[in-house]
Amino acid sequence: MKKDEIIYWVSTCIVAISLLISGAIYLIDPAIIESLHPDMGFPDYFKTQLGVCKILGGLAILLPKVPKKIKEFGYAGLTIVLFSACYTHIAIQDTLKDTITPLIIFGILVVSYVYGKKLEKV
Repeated sequence: MKKDEIIYWVSTCIVAISLLISGAIYLIDPAIIESLHPDMGFPDYFKTQLGVCKILGGLAILLPKVPKKIKEFGYAGLTIVLFSACYTHIAIQDTLKDTITPLIIFGILVVSYVYGKKLEKV
C-alpha cells in the first residue's frame, strides 16, 4: 500500500469512526450528550437529525463504492456539521478542548479529502 493510500485511509477512518460513534450516541441515548453539555439545549428532533447526518456523512466518506457526488456531499455536510459544532461550543462558552475538537476533526477531514483527490488522479 502506498503512502498516500495509508494517509487517506487512516485520516478517513479517524473522522468516520468519530462521527459514527457520535451520531450513534445522538440516536441511541441523547441524554449522554445532555449530561456532557447541558447548556446546548438542542431539541429532541434536532438531536435525531444531527445523529442521522453524522452517520450518513461518516458512511459516505468511509465506504469505497459510494458514488463520487455522494462522497462530495458527505465531505461538504460534515464540514458544516463540524463548523456548527465549533460555533455551538463557542456560543455556550464551553471548554477550550470541546471547542477545538471539531476543528481538529475538520483538519483531519481536509487531509482525507486532499488525499482522496490525489488517489482519484492515479
